[in-house]
Amino acid sequence: MILSGVLYSCVTEFRNQKPEKFETKSDIYKILYFASLAGSSHNSQPWRVEVTGNRLINLYADTTRELSVVDPQQRELYISLGAFIENLTLAAGSYGYQTDIKLNSAYPNNNQVAEITLNKSKSTSYDLSLIEKRRTLRTPFKTSSIKESDVNQILALDPFNIRFFSASSGEGKLVAQKTIEAYTQQAYSQAAQTELAKWIRFSDKDVK
Repeated sequence: MILSGVLYSCVTEFRNQKPEKFETKSDIYKILYFASLAGSSHNSQPWRVEVTGNRLINLYADTTRELSVVDPQQRELYISLGAFIENLTLAAGSYGYQTDIKLNSAYPNNNQVAEITLNKSKSTSYDLSLIEKRRTLRTPFKTSSIKESDVNQILALDPFNIRFFSASSGEGKLVAQKTIEAYTQQAYSQAAQTELAKWIRFSDKDVK
């Protein structure tokens, strides 16, 4: 059975709908509901899944949803797919499954990104409401400093590859400057504006 990439995460209001809205109440569909709430560029949700039984999920890149103007190398597309896998793994753990993930290194040939198998395991008791509460909005962010304990916890995950720069540091200021320049460049690009407009929806009716 093949599922489209939309599921129930097109608009914020749909996030309140529970997995029971699916025709089947099997765990795999509930897990996919939470996976589909992953962040993606322009909320394009560039994923497609093929489900076999209640254990096997084949994940594909839906290239009909690629952003050829702002993401010509498909970098953000595959980061979005990584976020989908991350959500899927967290949800699977909460429902009492361990994920066996096999990444497909030859994905450019058939767009298959991964083969994911669910195996029964002890529940991680992960709070799935945290996934439903996640938001990516262009509203003012908190400007208070990140707690040192939180920074250390993040750095400990991969001390060789993760670096932290405070906003007041030279590196932090450079990142802020380049971010503004990037947004400015995109804002004045007619092609980028046209592409973004294709993904904007102003009502539930438009989404449906």
